[in-house]
Amino acid sequence: IRDYRYRREVLTSFALRLFSVGLLVSVIVIARQPALGFTFDTVLEQDLLLLIGAVILRLGVLPLSLKYETQLPLQNGLTSLMRITGQISGLALLVKLPDGLVVGSSSPLLVGGMLLLIFYAAVMWLLAENEIAGRTFFGLFFSGLAILSVMQGNAPLAVLWGVALICWGGMIFLYTVRSNRLNGLMAAAIFSFSGLPFTVLSAGWQAVAVNAGWVILLAGMWVIMIAGFIRHALQSRELTNHYEPYIVTTYTIGLMVLLLSAWLSVFFGVEQGLRLGTWWGGLIVFGFSIFFAWLAFRRKQDEDLSSPQTVWMKNIVRRSTDVVSAFLGFNWLYGVLRFIFHTVQGFTRLLTLLFEGEGGVLWSLLLLVLLISIFGGVR
Repeated sequence: IRDYRYRREVLTSFALRLFSVGLLVSVIVIARQPALGFTFDTVLEQDLLLLIGAVILRLGVLPLSLKYETQLPLQNGLTSLMRITGQISGLALLVKLPDGLVVGSSSPLLVGGMLLLIFYAAVMWLLAENEIAGRTFFGLFFSGLAILSVMQGNAPLAVLWGVALICWGGMIFLYTVRSNRLNGLMAAAIFSFSGLPFTVLSAGWQAVAVNAGWVILLAGMWVIMIAGFIRHALQSRELTNHYEPYIVTTYTIGLMVLLLSAWLSVFFGVEQGLRLGTWWGGLIVFGFSIFFAWLAFRRKQDEDLSSPQTVWMKNIVRRSTDVVSAFLGFNWLYGVLRFIFHTVQGFTRLLTLLFEGEGGVLWSLLLLVLLISIFGGVR
């Protein structure tokens, strides 16, 4: 990485992840019991907050890590799955945390900030140029929901959002060749992840939503995510008729395996993962999904976000989100710390020059001591 700005972002992100590992190890050392050692089942509330903080740093949720968003070429395929792996490694810790330990009521500001971050990620995913440009925000959305599930005392259900991140994200990020048959598979993915009763994310309502207001709020953000999914899935790409039939068949089977894996993971890996859930919330999400899909097919555009009538609105939203990205990325804090560091560094250099430079104070004092000793010896 030759550009200093991008190299600085990568180093900052690596330093934060390294600090998160140190924070995790520190919590384990401090919270361990003399006879039993450390277990996640005996974690106290204050330790749980520190563990959640370590996961937040590890996932790049806060400070917001957007490295490689637009600066470097981004590829589909295996590269996307490798980037998701880093987020999954952080979500794996959340599933191990104790169930029933609620910290959201004691940290309302943290919960509110997480909700704003999730909403921001959903909007940015919708407005992204394509699915690869919005990949970071897709992961940020589900990472935020997983953290919110833990804060609401539903840590075991956080695995649902990890499944959605891998399987649903894998389908859209690997969807590089388009056809009407594969569009039907994408429609099946929308149905599976819409939160309808007895679907993959049907238990997600209980993981986050504690009352009707939460359900409506979550449904709104969920609808935005699905609208972005539809928009990116209908963008023009290479057609399947350019490939041999056996390649298209293998590719289709691979996408089907991802979707089937989501169902099997929830059915066998989550206790009562396929449940009735909040059925009316799922109906709201699925109803809006059908409406957006119909609207996209009717206009035969990516929801007409590039038309001259909506370019000005997109520019306003983009500038607003850029400001939010800069704030959540703590760039302002890094700038303040950098200014303080350079100020202190300049002051110490000035003192060094005054005391140790040519003709500095130390040399003057040394010369004065030598003169005093010489004249004192002559006497």
